[in-house]
Amino acid sequence: MSYARMVLAACTKDSLPPGFVTPLPPRNEAMITIRHYFENFFVMYPFFEESSFYASIDAVYNSETSRNPTASPFDHFSVRLVLAIAHSGRMEQRGDPNYMAAIGHVSAALVHAEHVLRPGSIASVQAMLLLHEYSMIDPHHFDSWGLIGAASRAMVDLGLHQDPPRSTSISRAKLELRRRVFWCVYGFDRTTSLIQSRAFSFSDDSANVALPFSTAQTLVPPDAKDDSNHILFKSFGPAVDLFNLRRIQSDWYTELFQSGRIPLSDPYPLVWRSCEAMRNWFAGLSPSMSPQVRNFFELNLLYSYIYILAASPRMPFVAPFAQSLIFEYCIQYAEKMTSHANERVKTAPLSFYDAMRVYMTGRQFIEVLQGNEDRLLSGIIPDPPHVPIDSAPPPPAPHTPRDFQKNLARSITCIKRLTDCLGLFGLRWGYMSWRDRFQRDTESLLSSLNQRVWKRQDSTNGPARPIWNYSDSTGPLPESMIPPPGPHQHLQPLITPTYPPEFQQSTEFYQTHYNSVIPQTGHQYPAWHEPTGSGGEQQEQLGMPHTRTY
Repeated sequence: MSYARMVLAACTKDSLPPGFVTPLPPRNEAMITIRHYFENFFVMYPFFEESSFYASIDAVYNSETSRNPTASPFDHFSVRLVLAIAHSGRMEQRGDPNYMAAIGHVSAALVHAEHVLRPGSIASVQAMLLLHEYSMIDPHHFDSWGLIGAASRAMVDLGLHQDPPRSTSISRAKLELRRRVFWCVYGFDRTTSLIQSRAFSFSDDSANVALPFSTAQTLVPPDAKDDSNHILFKSFGPAVDLFNLRRIQSDWYTELFQSGRIPLSDPYPLVWRSCEAMRNWFAGLSPSMSPQVRNFFELNLLYSYIYILAASPRMPFVAPFAQSLIFEYCIQYAEKMTSHANERVKTAPLSFYDAMRVYMTGRQFIEVLQGNEDRLLSGIIPDPPHVPIDSAPPPPAPHTPRDFQKNLARSITCIKRLTDCLGLFGLRWGYMSWRDRFQRDTESLLSSLNQRVWKRQDSTNGPARPIWNYSDSTGPLPESMIPPPGPHQHLQPLITPTYPPEFQQSTEFYQTHYNSVIPQTGHQYPAWHEPTGSGGEQQEQLGMPHTRTY
């Protein structure tokens, strides 16, 4: 079996429809689609050179009319995958024209897999990163964790995880490409492991690679906002910012989730130090960054805060102060994600990982609110846990209103927003059962919250009706019940995960849409992985090593 077949066999879920290939579009149409990729995906993960890619476009389109085609298999593979990723990023729901165009481009790309997916070349790692990037938007056909694992192994085999010695003669361009590829593998591996509660493919201690790009390359040129016809990308600042966040996340994830299961005697010095590092990272973002990219980073920050504050094997008990932070930042996350998910024109990537983050955030909101309703809804913030005097300070206390009725409305609004996001993402990626599951999980909590509303309405002789429940229409809450615009700008948020149920892929999507299976599960402390359903798949355990098969 060839290397390419081995990788694809290990990482393929649903098979692509046989014989379905999207024709190469006219070049002017392709350039519009490719621009979408550069503005939404390349901005965060620039793992190839722009000039080389545009040379690949020239070669591919010249080969359509030339008697002596010069396009290499990698040229065809990379152009087709970029088109597929861009089309998938623009789809509204699974099965729409953009989705089907993406499927056809991937099928066309895989024709060249035998010549591209070969060990021993940086191009092979780049090809696997393109497939991984596509798998983040189309989770039904490829396993993102398997692909980033294969890419990581190939990257380490090439020695890209170590900068060459200073005495080595290497061109600046080649060194820059090595660093780009390493840091993009690193970023993909860290975010995939955090989302899926997996072990990292390689440790931070094993790597020693400087960040790519000069200072000038991370700055936005003065004319960038007015130049709508530029071809090459102009600033790598957001990519470097993202790599720096992944390094901070990697540090605390390793300590809290991958360093055994013996609880720490005092975990909060580590937690506050990590929160401070992320808070300083966010404060250091460029003021010229676009609002959309800044919003993308703030969502990542909120999610990271919730993740680190939640219960974990090394911190099995959550302090009341941390519970208040989780409560407030889940509400902020729901508000911001609702706005981000409904943007028509995006300048930051939106992937299936966001659906997983929403589900996890919703589970954490349920965990923290159940059993703590009175205290959290009162708006009273407990004192932070005591830590040594030389420790980093705790995050600022949230400005939760001391208004029980307002916090009731904010809680119900949060559940509705998370449900709406899961519905929107479910339609887009074919996992409506996640929304349905979340509705079932929050049914008793919503009932309890609405009963409190009724009691308070009765005491004021108001009309006895709930603010919102799942039998209501999908319209917005009454304006009188919606709290004022959410997160206070000067607050630094916090977030933690509860991994959604393992999703089973159906191989009969083309006969029946949206027929994934969501198993019934139970909980320990927030269980990042829940038991799988039928099919005998292995139950993932947080903090336990995983073995890749490829």
